[in-house]
Amino acid sequence: TGKSAYPEIYSQAMGVHFLPLAVEPRWDSPQDLFGFLNYMENRFEATTLGRALRQFDNSPNSSSEFKDQLIIVLLDEMNLAKIEYYFSEFLSKLEMRRNVNLEQIDSLIKVSTEIFSGNKEDKEKGIEKSDPIFLYAGTNVLFVGTMNEDETTQSLSDKVIDRANVLSFGKPNRLKFISQNTDNTYKWEPISVDNWKKWLVEPNENSITDYDEIDNLLNDIN
Repeated sequence: TGKSAYPEIYSQAMGVHFLPLAVEPRWDSPQDLFGFLNYMENRFEATTLGRALRQFDNSPNSSSEFKDQLIIVLLDEMNLAKIEYYFSEFLSKLEMRRNVNLEQIDSLIKVSTEIFSGNKEDKEKGIEKSDPIFLYAGTNVLFVGTMNEDETTQSLSDKVIDRANVLSFGKPNRLKFISQNTDNTYKWEPISVDNWKKWLVEPNENSITDYDEIDNLLNDIN
């Protein structure tokens, strides 16, 4: 079905940056997503996702270069590892964003992921004092995951399913080779976050016909 190609083609067409990440079966903590502290060299080894979140940080006090642009992060074959192990904590942070005032530093820290707790000064060991490092993912960072379901993969929990929009692709009736090329030859311009937000439609009585009927139907299904 070319499910890994869809997000890339969508990104190219919409003017959204694209970051593909291949999930590995050994992933078992948020460190696999963001990076880890190299104790031998006393240096934080960031992943591409960790660096991208710093570059696209759109929190109020951020001066990041790409804060006004969007990025799609593709977690390819995301259920090769147990999703709750490496993504659950981060998923909770994403959900908490809607209820906080990001202008307040304490609230911003609450919805950010701490990847490095910082150092205390130790002159004998030559260690300088350093502040903690937090990663914040704003609404300009979109996550997409692809997955197969077979004996080599992990099943999704209700917690993950309830927090995602799931598209299921059935087995094709007939096998057919179709070229799935992505084209990088045309002029590409990034879309702004403000322009993106203009396309979002909030579900309410004005935007949805028969709102009450649909509301009751969804509650019955639930």
